Amino acid sequence: DAIVAVNGADCAAKSFEEVMDLIVSCETPEVELSLARLEGRVAVRWPNGVCVAAPVGEYLGNVASEARFRVPYSCRSGSCGSCERNAVIDNKTEKKLQPC
Repeated sequence: DAIVAVNGADCAAKSFEEVMDLIVSCETPEVELSLARLEGRVAVRWPNGVCVAAPVGEYLGNVASEARFRVPYSCRSGSCGSCERNAVIDNKTEKKLQPC
């Protein structure tokens, strides 16, 4: 999901920082946010608390980098297992992933 408008002003193409600037600069005590589900994207929440909307099938190493989450690795191919982490899918199913 993403914020697509702040007080009716389109912000779908803006960066997170630009959207936050719009919110902070509002002159009223109340702010109206419009949300939309981005087709073909999934929300990935990392242990550092950062949530990133990523395209389905995106290399998890890139998504981790965008979230500023350091993934330990030795091989970058998943064969050594040092990057293996537990992941929760759809808030219910736990699965082991190799994000390197």
